[in-house]
Amino acid sequence: MHLQEVFVTGFRNLIDQSLVLSPGFNLIVGENGAGKTALLEALYSLARGRSFRTTKTTSVIHSEADSFLVRGDLVGAAQSTAIGLRKSRDGTTEIRIGGESSNRMSALAEKLPVNVVLPTSSELVFGGPARRRDLLDWGLFHVKQDYLASASAFARLLRQRNAWLKTQQPTSPEADPWLGQLLDLAESINSAREWYVAELQKAVSPVLDSLGFDGSIRLEYGIDTDTLRKKVLESWARDVKSGTTNYGPHRADMKVGCADGLAADILSRGQGKLVASALQISQSVLLEQHVNRKALLLVDDFGAELDAERFQAFSEVLAGLECQVVGTSVKGMGENRLMDAQSRVFHVKQGVITLTE
Repeated sequence: MHLQEVFVTGFRNLIDQSLVLSPGFNLIVGENGAGKTALLEALYSLARGRSFRTTKTTSVIHSEADSFLVRGDLVGAAQSTAIGLRKSRDGTTEIRIGGESSNRMSALAEKLPVNVVLPTSSELVFGGPARRRDLLDWGLFHVKQDYLASASAFARLLRQRNAWLKTQQPTSPEADPWLGQLLDLAESINSAREWYVAELQKAVSPVLDSLGFDGSIRLEYGIDTDTLRKKVLESWARDVKSGTTNYGPHRADMKVGCADGLAADILSRGQGKLVASALQISQSVLLEQHVNRKALLLVDDFGAELDAERFQAFSEVLAGLECQVVGTSVKGMGENRLMDAQSRVFHVKQGVITLTE
């Protein structure tokens, strides 16, 4: 399925804007501040329930609006489904799927898998482990049916255990009522992440080759499931002293290495963005391989920091995915593999979106 007709209102500077997207490539052109990234942000929010730029809902609601609304039609060969998200200044959230209300944000993500490549995507390589954990959890949410339940249960138990540790002084692990369940869930999450990292490694290598990356990348999940239980138990006394759970999948990292050490210590910013983009593209590859679905790929500032040769290579890789792409640029694409008879170019000026004939 692909996202077809979209309506956005009250989202940053976008008021009562609608557009019909191509199932292939869509280019959003306009000056800085015109509303290009706001449109990507709105599409991302429709799929994930939140912005990729801020955690504060009030920051994205137009100054003269009480709420924002993003609505879209998902169209497939045999059926179509309308999805919508409204968020208000008072904290109210409304989710509609196929005409029915839902109280699960994950229901939107299930309907519309979305990946985003940003000018700051290199932080996936250079930034902290939380970004890389999010990458793994996104992939597993979509390709492992039971992963969300395990991850949600682990997060809930983690909060309960940490609250208990802050008020209790147990004398032994046997007196810890949360530890057994926490260990079982930690091992389940860890095992799934190890599997996904191995799959990501297989997928990312050919993508990097296609992008013209000089060298190889090695992915390694930082916590070994075979020793997880032992290490959690070894840190038990420290947990009691600090009042928090110090070891487990909530602190894990996916290490990104290259021939001479950690990629973060060796690669340039441009190389880091290339690797990060390859990792995100690889997730789309795995999504199709494992569950026969295609992701919506959002690319902000299309081609930024890429020379002409790598820009063309990047475009060819995206064309090979045959998935729906929405990209932004301050200028047109010129001759490019992604542009074909189905492609659509939209112009944005002061929050007004028009289709370029």
